[in-house]
Amino acid sequence: MITYISMLLATIILGYFAIRNKKNKRKYCIFSILSSVPFIIVSAIRYDVGSDFIDRYSQAFTHIAKGGYVSTYEYGFYLLNKICCLITHNPQIIFIITSIAINGSIFYLIFKYSKNPLLSIVIYFIGAYYFESMNIIRQYLGVSILLFAFPLIKEKKYIKVLILCTIAYFIHNASIVLSLTYILLFIYNKIYPKSYIIKKCDNAYLVLIGILIIIILHRYIYYGITFALSIASDKYFAYVGSKYDYSDLQITPLISGIIIYI
Repeated sequence: MITYISMLLATIILGYFAIRNKKNKRKYCIFSILSSVPFIIVSAIRYDVGSDFIDRYSQAFTHIAKGGYVSTYEYGFYLLNKICCLITHNPQIIFIITSIAINGSIFYLIFKYSKNPLLSIVIYFIGAYYFESMNIIRQYLGVSILLFAFPLIKEKKYIKVLILCTIAYFIHNASIVLSLTYILLFIYNKIYPKSYIIKKCDNAYLVLIGILIIIILHRYIYYGITFALSIASDKYFAYVGSKYDYSDLQITPLISGIIIYI
């Protein structure tokens, strides 16, 4: 844990200098990039951190490096592995590249859009999102791509949003869930182009209402998701009923998430 705390402190200090020099674009850019480096390095050089490190990503990379094909990988992530094989056949390369892509993207968006970058970094850390990114790599790689699409909806650059959603889908098919949310926002903007409801609510009320709906209807939501999986994807439906299937509502992560959000 000392490593992670030291990493966070180094990032906070560098982030502070970035904010202090916000009027100087060159210094702001340099310190913003430097602030992401501790997070990137720790994630990139880790070994056997995350349940899928050895049995999933390392073994799959070695198999691909030998000319094999991993049918459970989406084509985009498989292609990323093939590109990494051109650099080296050491599996560590896939963790280095994904660490740069995920954390680099998140830090770039934090310093570009956040009103309080240091708070955003702390939330990324204490909310366990950083630690999750070292475990469910493909999912977070897809999320990091889709985060770039979010501000583009407000700018009505829908073609770019579609391209990013498509790329994310071929990194991990589950990205389509967030992509569908973007479609709903697109429809909402078309129906109510001058609406200020979401801005007025400051998003908080909508999130809390959504959490309340999940708490009340979580079993029905679970059954709906499993039904959709049975139709759409044999690959992911195989998880239903397996040891990875947790249909119960985990209260502790939910409560901690709500507290962090507030």
